[in-house]
Amino acid sequence: MNKFYNQNIILQWVIALLMFIVPFVILASLMKFHKDYKIAYILILIVPSSIQFFGAPIAKLSGLHKYLSPMLLVISANDKKYEIHNGTTFDYLMVMYNVKSGPEFSKKMLIYYLEGLLKIIEKIETNELSENVVIQGSSYFFNERTSKKLGFKLSKTNVAVKINMLINYLDLIWMYSLSQGQLAFPNLINMQTVSVKGKHLIMKKTKLNELRLFLNRTSEKNM
Repeated sequence: MNKFYNQNIILQWVIALLMFIVPFVILASLMKFHKDYKIAYILILIVPSSIQFFGAPIAKLSGLHKYLSPMLLVISANDKKYEIHNGTTFDYLMVMYNVKSGPEFSKKMLIYYLEGLLKIIEKIETNELSENVVIQGSSYFFNERTSKKLGFKLSKTNVAVKINMLINYLDLIWMYSLSQGQLAFPNLINMQTVSVKGKHLIMKKTKLNELRLFLNRTSEKNM
């Protein structure tokens, strides 16, 4: 887990609240410099990034973000739908800071995704979560071939999700570039959504675990 959340809970809340103030300071600055277009444009660009980064700790502590693994979380979880998301930019900094960009980075991210999916299976097996729950997320989690292999169905991503991605595109660029090992721009036009029912995900438990173990072994050999 993100090492920040291993700290004293009171300290976590104090730091989280202080961090949460930062986006409001940026917004206040935007209001102040709204007539200075150059500064205003810069501030507009960094507002979404600041909210995601500085708001991450309070989202976790308040229960808005529920982590399935260090780099996979679910927002507004319920028994009908699990909307899985990549870790926040704050998690990238705290969890992935010592992982080499490129193939090793992608491999480590995939391991965390698999751990998160196995956690969902565990919740279903212990009756903490319904087997009819729909697990849904961005196709950035897996490529099309891997998605289908693990039982996911692919569909077109709705406009609302694409707009949200576009708003946070600056963050997507540097996060995606880390996984590619070079400057890269994620293609939002052909973006797809992956989904699977809990009872169908359980059927892939062995395959998910085997893939996780294989990736862990190959990662250890490269260390």
